[in-house]
Amino acid sequence: MGKRATFPTTDSPKAWLRHALSRLFARDSFSATLRLVLFAGTIAIYWLVLGFTIQIPERAPMEWMIRLPFPADVLLDYGLTLFEPQVLVHVLPVLLGLYIGIQVATHYLADLVEFPSLSKAWRYLNASLFGFSYYNLDVVDDDQTRLDSMHPLVRIGGPGYLTIHLGFAAVTETIDGHPRVYGPIKRRFIGGFERPRDLVDLRDQLGKVDEVRAVTRDGIEIYARDAQMMFRVFGGGRKRNLQTPYPFDETAVRKLVYGRAISSKGPRNGSEMLADLVSDEIRSFVAGLTIEEFLALQPRVMLEGTPSSKPKLRSQTIHISRRRLTERFHTHAARQRLQDRGLELDWVGVGTWEIRDPPSLAPFEVGPGETIVSTWRDMQRARVYQKPDYLQRQRDFAYQSYSGRVLRELVGIWESEEGDYPSRCWLLLAAGFLRHLQDMHRSLTSSPQGQIPLDFQAAVDHVRTLVKPENL
Repeated sequence: MGKRATFPTTDSPKAWLRHALSRLFARDSFSATLRLVLFAGTIAIYWLVLGFTIQIPERAPMEWMIRLPFPADVLLDYGLTLFEPQVLVHVLPVLLGLYIGIQVATHYLADLVEFPSLSKAWRYLNASLFGFSYYNLDVVDDDQTRLDSMHPLVRIGGPGYLTIHLGFAAVTETIDGHPRVYGPIKRRFIGGFERPRDLVDLRDQLGKVDEVRAVTRDGIEIYARDAQMMFRVFGGGRKRNLQTPYPFDETAVRKLVYGRAISSKGPRNGSEMLADLVSDEIRSFVAGLTIEEFLALQPRVMLEGTPSSKPKLRSQTIHISRRRLTERFHTHAARQRLQDRGLELDWVGVGTWEIRDPPSLAPFEVGPGETIVSTWRDMQRARVYQKPDYLQRQRDFAYQSYSGRVLRELVGIWESEEGDYPSRCWLLLAAGFLRHLQDMHRSLTSSPQGQIPLDFQAAVDHVRTLVKPENL
């Protein structure tokens, strides 16, 4: 509701009169009610005075006056006087003049703002003059183009009511051009000629870009594929809760409205603005890093295949987790840059990053990007080779492979034709077992880190005594 005028403390009659008239012709609901009371009161007093001053010889029937008690008989007699022709002949011209004046104003208003029907202009004019049947405008979307362009509150402005649904905010402008921000509310009165300037979605907004080209600080091109960012209106540091699920800062909402880019087709819509914002933020992020710093954001190299195979990347593209990428974007400079636009960042996600060399390179020429990525991969592999868990996996795999090979060999001896002779089969199995023990002894002896178990040589000698050459 508009601000009520305050009367001056000075005793100047002109000042009092000026403020009284300002209060009477203000464009809020209180002044409309005041005008209605003054107009209806003036007509009522005029009508009552006419009833007293005009002499009517015959009024209510005498039998009615006798039957009714006091003061009902007096009120009936005087009430009938008010509707006598001698009284109405002075009242009806005043009411008819008022009606004709409002009709002329209705036609003028409908022609001025091009209303499709006179009924809209009639309702709007009566609401403005006397506060009858205010129009109500529902805000259920942030797309202002979906509002009815013929709605009086959109066409002219208030007085009227705004109904702003949860998750949205509206920015209006008074007749002086001052902006006002309204959050979700069931009914909000807006003063005369106060028009909706723009609508803002307070919910989380997802910006998407299929591909963004960025350049690192040392000149390497990086392409972000399927880049996504989740934004929301800056909440001024307030947290979301059940009471205020969508907190917002009024200054941030005004920045969003008045900072929106204008194209030849008019203000850009929210999806276009968010796409440009995603591209700008990705470029700013990459431009602040060298290629080595960018590659350092990679998680630990994932290995494929068996532990004996060489470590390799799963693909030629680069992946950075959403959590780590979001942490890097939550810097003071990035937050301030978004706050200047009235936004704050929730999370960042990029499907894949690609490092491409300039297209001017020859088909078999190696570019700087590929060289740097290859070097980085070698460094990652070297780190993996040195990790204790990787070395332990390699040892476990070698032990399992060797044990499996020995068992397969022994089972093959047992299933051979020699297996039909138990004594001969036993000697062959002992000989095979002795051979593997001897190979293990040589391997442990030649390895600088090898440690021969205690009594290992005694076990070898014992097996050797069981295997007699004359029996093989």
